[in-house]
Amino acid sequence: MDTNQTFSGPFLLLAGIACCTALLLFACGCCEAVPAGPPVKTVSPDQPREVTWVEETAAADPCVPQPTDAVPNGYAVETGISKEPITGDITVKVVGGEGLSLLQHMDVSVMRPDGTSSTRGLDQPKVNDEVTLPGTKDGSDRVTIEKTYLNGHTYVTDDLLLGGRELRTGGQGGGGGGGC
Repeated sequence: MDTNQTFSGPFLLLAGIACCTALLLFACGCCEAVPAGPPVKTVSPDQPREVTWVEETAAADPCVPQPTDAVPNGYAVETGISKEPITGDITVKVVGGEGLSLLQHMDVSVMRPDGTSSTRGLDQPKVNDEVTLPGTKDGSDRVTIEKTYLNGHTYVTDDLLLGGRELRTGGQGGGGGGGC
C-alpha cells in the first residue's frame, strides 16, 4: 500500500456535503427566530368569542398604613404624635434618643380622608422640636414620619392612623387603628 495515498474526488465531495449538512442543522437550531408578539387568533363572525377578564391592580389606598422600616441599633429617635381634638391639628414632637445626633432630616406627612395631604420637614432636629400640620376634626388621618440620617439612609419609622383625641409615642415602628 502506498503511504502517499490521496483521497479520491467522490470521497471528498461526500465529506464536504456531510459537513455542510451538519453545519446547517446546527445553525438552524441555534438561530431560530423568536416571535415578536403573542400569536394572533383569527375569529370568524359566526364563531363564539372567548372573553378574557383583566383584573386591574389598584394603587395602595392612601389611608391604609404600610409596614415601617427597622432602624439599626444606635439610630433610634423617639417621637410623640398627638391630635388636637378641637381643631384636628396633628403635632409631632421630637422626644430624643441615642440616634438624635445622627439624624439629619425628618419629614412628617399627614394624609386626610378627602385625599389631600401636607408635609413639613425639620433639618437637624433637636429635643422638643415640633411640626404641626392640619388634620381632620372628625376623621382618622394617616401620619407618616421619614427620618434621614447622616449616612444617607432614610427610614419610615412611623405610619399610622390617628383619630380624634389620640396621643402616641414611638418612632421605631408604626401601627394604628380606625379608618382614614
